[in-house]
Amino acid sequence: MKKLLALVALGATLHIPAFAQAPAAQPADASRRVATIDELRACMDGNDATRQRHAALQERANRMEQEAKSVQAEIDQVNEEANKFRLDSNVSPMQRERFERRQKAATARSEALQKTSTAFIADRDALNKDIEALSARCNGLAFRNEDLEAVRKERAAAGKQ
Repeated sequence: MKKLLALVALGATLHIPAFAQAPAAQPADASRRVATIDELRACMDGNDATRQRHAALQERANRMEQEAKSVQAEIDQVNEEANKFRLDSNVSPMQRERFERRQKAATARSEALQKTSTAFIADRDALNKDIEALSARCNGLAFRNEDLEAVRKERAAAGKQ
């Protein structure tokens, strides 16, 4: 059970590269390719999408952390009760049955949390790959001032930053 919590803690820790800032007009030099206005839009939209996915993953991580704490508390209670049963030879069949139901429920919650953690890690890794791909496409591009202003106006009209 403690291994599960370590897995959840690992999965809940987001290792996401820093987001690129919104593109700024940059002087075109020999090493920078000047991007088209469509490439600028795609870079800014891609940045927005990854930010939204990051926020959703962070929210999931927070919920998973709370669930992990709750599951651990339940497991601790079940283990404490198991220790009492070992010391007490006068445990009734009804008490034993109640204990086994609690133990089964705690195990089920733990297994569900482990599946959730595995899915979270896959989603986190996919986001990291998408961020790397976006960075590879967009970093190093130069944007013309008039394109940047036009896209900023479009985005402002659409309610985007």
